[in-house]
Amino acid sequence: MRVGIGSTVLAKGLHSGHIDGIGTYTSELLKAYDRLDDQDAYMPVVFGAKRRAAIPKAQALNGPYSASALVSAVSGLPFLGSSNLAKSIDLFHATDHHIPKLGKTPVIATIMDVIGLRHPEWVNPTFRGLKNRLFAKATTWAESIVTISDFSALDIADCLGVDPRKIESIPLGVDNAYFDVVAEPARQEVRKRY
Repeated sequence: MRVGIGSTVLAKGLHSGHIDGIGTYTSELLKAYDRLDDQDAYMPVVFGAKRRAAIPKAQALNGPYSASALVSAVSGLPFLGSSNLAKSIDLFHATDHHIPKLGKTPVIATIMDVIGLRHPEWVNPTFRGLKNRLFAKATTWAESIVTISDFSALDIADCLGVDPRKIESIPLGVDNAYFDVVAEPARQEVRKRY
């Protein structure tokens, strides 16, 4: 199977020098896919040719995501360039809230949370109402939704009106690099003390 991995937020972070949580999630997924010894192929996909430079092996879809999403939401048509992308992938995983409408290519979307909807005061107010409506529409383009907790799954269903059966809760993993192996004498000392 050939899987396109939405990497626009990661590309933006690589370009700016600040990779946020979603960018880290995408980066770690791509690294893990590279380590797999299977027959599946995983390809980063970014929106906008400028973003492509940050991830050289990425394929780019035309134009910025917001313009393509707005056109698709209004017209009902798939994103411009999606038929070309369909020649390269069998499935698209939108890791970063940039959920495209790709015609017959199935889309799985990871939605970490709906903080922008629950707490609009915490996010940039520029076009916030339009962005929230567009995001809600884009979630309807996904065949299924992955989220990071049961709480987020309930929140997504409530805020976006998504059928809960369409949402799968898969907690985030933690790379072994973040764990220090503690020597047995040190462990015993801590146990003895506490």
